[in-house]
Amino acid sequence: MKKEYEMISGSQKFPLNVLMVRLLKRAPHLHKEIEIGLVLRGNIDLILLDSVSTLQVGDMYVLIPMDIHSFSATEEDVIILAIQFPRKLLSP
Repeated sequence: MKKEYEMISGSQKFPLNVLMVRLLKRAPHLHKEIEIGLVLRGNIDLILLDSVSTLQVGDMYVLIPMDIHSFSATEEDVIILAIQFPRKLLSP
């Protein structure tokens, strides 16, 4: 399996990425931001290291920076709302 790494950069003025994603499969990837996601439709497996968690509608997940993760839908039409932001937004 080909490994894929994504580096997403938000605006310097407002470093927040809000994404609504429809997917069936997402190859292993990582990013520098914290990611909080909410499953809006369907069921999806979140693969983090060697652990698989099946997420359903209403489930949320949190990924820390540089966590290599992937997604695999258990059915079609999976929609996730994801918010990515730098760790510095949590610092006082």
